[in-house]
Amino acid sequence: ATSMARILLQVLLVSTLGVLAVDATVLSYFVVAGKPKSNHDQSPNEVRVVLSNDTSVCPHIYIDKSPGGHKMHVRAYPSARWPVLICELTVKPGATVAQLISDTGKVELPLLHRPGAVPGRVLFVGDSGCLLKGEPEQKHQHCNDEESWPWARVAQAAASEEPEVVVHLGDYVYRVATCPVGDTGCAGDPFGDNWNSWNADFFTPAKALLEKAVWVPTRGNHEACQNMGQGFFRLLYWGKWEGEGWCRQYSEPYNVHMPHQQLLLLDTAELVETDKGFTVADELSHEQTDIYAYHFDEIKRWAREALPKRSFVASHRPLWGLGHDKDDSNYPVVAMDATLQKASSNHLPEESFVGVIGGHIHFLQHLHFDHGRQPCFVFGNSGSSLAPVVAPTRGREVAGASVTNGETIVEWGYSYIDPMEPAGNPPCDSDCSGSHTVMPRWHVVSKATNKTILMDSHINAPKISSFKEKHKIDSEMLTDGPDRTHSSSVSAAAVVGSSLGALVLVAVGVLVYRRLRIQTPGHARMI
Repeated sequence: ATSMARILLQVLLVSTLGVLAVDATVLSYFVVAGKPKSNHDQSPNEVRVVLSNDTSVCPHIYIDKSPGGHKMHVRAYPSARWPVLICELTVKPGATVAQLISDTGKVELPLLHRPGAVPGRVLFVGDSGCLLKGEPEQKHQHCNDEESWPWARVAQAAASEEPEVVVHLGDYVYRVATCPVGDTGCAGDPFGDNWNSWNADFFTPAKALLEKAVWVPTRGNHEACQNMGQGFFRLLYWGKWEGEGWCRQYSEPYNVHMPHQQLLLLDTAELVETDKGFTVADELSHEQTDIYAYHFDEIKRWAREALPKRSFVASHRPLWGLGHDKDDSNYPVVAMDATLQKASSNHLPEESFVGVIGGHIHFLQHLHFDHGRQPCFVFGNSGSSLAPVVAPTRGREVAGASVTNGETIVEWGYSYIDPMEPAGNPPCDSDCSGSHTVMPRWHVVSKATNKTILMDSHINAPKISSFKEKHKIDSEMLTDGPDRTHSSSVSAAAVVGSSLGALVLVAVGVLVYRRLRIQTPGHARMI
């Protein structure tokens, strides 16, 4: 009966769509936001499908009203550790409908700006894997028990929030060793960088959320090249996969354009760490500081070019977070991450950046600062073993600014950011001389697994006094600092001098970056 049903379905698909369905089991399907061709283009939709290894043929995607469908391409063939076929297809920006054609019929795929999503809602999860280190005396979770490891419930609840985009802040797989002998809570669980571990720690529990919205996957220290990095680049990386065993120590930043905001993503997986994961000043890697200074210059340029649209920057390591050193309440509270702080000079232009987001510390944290610094949010509470609380946070200094309002909550959950004004509103009217001004705002909401609100914050974007100010900002971006003036005119000599200086700095930065990218892998350690 099953075989006859499949035959009838194949006949139906051929007669209606002109394609033959792939006779293989679809293990997972999802859509990743790709990198736009330029900073003024929309982000494409990168469709991925994971199939059982009893086929070498990829399925078709039916896009809008295209006749016959579009055949997916092989991204990665099966291997010993990865006994699955991974297929991919780029769906151009602006497409409204995409359907996967498989042996079970047509499946609707989520695309950017999908109908039914809350417009502009960006949902964040992070540090979701099940901690499994192998030794009974070491801290580990019972991966077969949702009370001990609730990632599946977190993902299910998050899917019901109807996000337009989901950002995973990294650390997908924590199963680094076998389950301790005699522990029934994780008995038989897979471990290591392979399909079975990735499927158990991420794809199966995240199924509802993967199929709900477009994903923006960032890379955590658990996806460093000596850890689970090969799996990340094979399965989730937005760009091209370069072949068996391939992993990049530093992948370039990328941006995702949305009508209400721009998302800027940094790969911080390979940052040098102390024993428990928090970088300290006397252990900074000068090479890494140079690399990330170049990355910050890049995203500052993208943020400037996107104005009047504002930008959020997200990475696994928080730029201005607070956590206990060595992840132990017996140790002092430290501000992190020191390498990123030095690379960014602890300054993001207020005109273009409205918030910074990270994970890595396994709790929920909202921090607001004085001196005009953007708020920092830590969303590392989606499933892995939780970290000790930091309390109080108010009044603590973080890299030259003090926390004016903030809180840390140790509870599993997820967070989302909603724009509170319609898309496309400029920061002032066309000539910037009238009184009619609509300032963009955002609502940041953090919820527990049962959808109870744990914390919420509001972000108000500062006003840009004039669109002409953009020319002043352009000339200062590579040397921006907290003492910028706000004149709306710049002398010709100053513009020429600044432009020449900027070109020299960019050229030097490119040379340094290219040299450093060929260095041997770093020494990031797992937490």
